[in-house]
This record gives sequence, C-alpha cells and structure tokens, in this order.
Amino acid sequence: MVRKIKAKLVLQLRNQGLSRRAIESAQGISRHSIQAVLDAAERLGLGWDDVAELSEVETYSTLFPGRGVRESVFAKPDWPRVAMSSCFTTRVTA
Repeated sequence: MVRKIKAKLVLQLRNQGLSRRAIESAQGISRHSIQAVLDAAERLGLGWDDVAELSEVETYSTLFPGRGVRESVFAKPDWPRVAMSSCFTTRVTA
C-alpha cells in the first residue's frame, strides 16, 4: 500500500528552519518525497502560512490535485437491495 506524503508536516518543519536532511532523518520521509512537496509548494506559491489552517488531507490535495484519487473498476453493490434480500433469508442450523 502506498502512503501519502505528510505534506503539511514537511512544510511546517521547513518553516521552522529544518533542512531537508533533518526532516528526512527526524520523520523518516524520503528526500524524494520532501523535494516533491517543496517543489509543488514553490510551483503554486504556497508556504506554511497558506496551509497552516488546512487539514493534512486538504494540504495534500492542494499540492497534488488528483493524486491518490482512484475509481474502482468494480461495480458498487446496491447495499439496500442486498440488505433486503438477506432479511428474508432464513437459515436453520443444527
């Protein structure tokens, strides 16, 4: 499973003056991921002050729009219909 980058944390620590290497060693985030966050923030002209009030999810989706959004290739079940059909099914166990 792929984990999302903690983009808000990276921007916060960078704002506090930590270097990329310090963030990497302190948080266990790869240099590549840290650089991706910083590049995206710079490209959009965003800094810590711009994302401080946003949640981690909002920050990530602002920096990386569309990333991590997946449509299922499977049809979604009609759960009310499934529930109704299972209500009328009785099983007898010995």
